[in-house]
Amino acid sequence: MKQISLALMGAIVLSTPSAATAQPLSYFTWTTNGNAITITGLTNSGYIGAVTVPATINGLPVTSIGDNAFSGCYCLTSITIPDSIATIGDYAFNCYRDTVIQPGSSLTKIIIGSGVTNIGTNAFYGCTELGGILFEGNPPTIPGSIDFSMVFDMGFETTFWPSAYYLPGTTGWGSTIAGSPALLWNPTLQSLNVQSNQCSFDITGTTNIPIVVEATTDLTRGTWVPLQTCMLTNGLLHFTDSTFRNNPTRFYRIGYWSGHVVVTSP
Repeated sequence: MKQISLALMGAIVLSTPSAATAQPLSYFTWTTNGNAITITGLTNSGYIGAVTVPATINGLPVTSIGDNAFSGCYCLTSITIPDSIATIGDYAFNCYRDTVIQPGSSLTKIIIGSGVTNIGTNAFYGCTELGGILFEGNPPTIPGSIDFSMVFDMGFETTFWPSAYYLPGTTGWGSTIAGSPALLWNPTLQSLNVQSNQCSFDITGTTNIPIVVEATTDLTRGTWVPLQTCMLTNGLLHFTDSTFRNNPTRFYRIGYWSGHVVVTSP
């Protein structure tokens, strides 16, 4: 995980995609060939909330997400895929519902680990609430496009292209990937200032990348409170925390936020 840190007078600011902890193994179903694991789904397809796929199961690496693995899991809010995964199968996160004017899912955020090299056909079909995907590695092979198609009443279909975000230090990226705009996700910290009653700093980076500024008073407990979410309009944000002095120590981090920015087909 890439990280930039700056410390001054009790304030630590981190610039990194936020880390996540995997659910218990009992949440998942899988198969194995004796050398590696393929995730085939959730034991409860109605699970509500965020899911982090484990990197290992029973000492074996988890290297793929199978076809239709999370298809129909409409209540997931985010998916984090570890670096051990190389392949995401066809319709893996299919959220399409064959009903009239019904939203596909609650899925708004996907972080794809650096090991993913192949993403299957229509892997995100129907995930119309997903505003963007953060890729932590080089661009994977994707057949066709990563558009989200959603069919409404009387057969009208609209298609969305989510933004793809990639990290500094990766290679092979252009201005688009599989029909979607690709943007460098590179929030950078500038000008940390601590005054008598507040802490402030500037964040610069690529124009219109989504970020969230979070804070905690204890790094060991991992409870982070979002203070501000936004798109980095014009590539700059001046952030001020007027409650800084209410805590003996205040820690900050800048993470990836699933900003809903999409391009709709004509």
